[in-house]
Amino acid sequence: FDFHEDKIPGSEGRSRTTSIIPTASGTAHGVLFWWELDLWDGLTYSTQEGKEPWQDHWQQCLFVFPNSHEDCKNIVKDKTLDLVSSHNDFQ
Repeated sequence: FDFHEDKIPGSEGRSRTTSIIPTASGTAHGVLFWWELDLWDGLTYSTQEGKEPWQDHWQQCLFVFPNSHEDCKNIVKDKTLDLVSSHNDFQ
């Protein structure tokens, strides 16, 4: 998501769908992701592994899927699936 001042959503939040092509069949247990923070012109901090010479308390993030989510149990190699990312003022 892009959080530039002119693009900040209201309290209702927003969602985005990303199509993913799995490289192997199996069960998806979660999503590991990183984020970047544009501090000012030309200076960006990233939590991507190895991108910064140091990383302290700001690290990658992991979202673990609930065990009950059936769509995560039968991932098929090369079969496109959609990952829906959402956020609002509370999550």
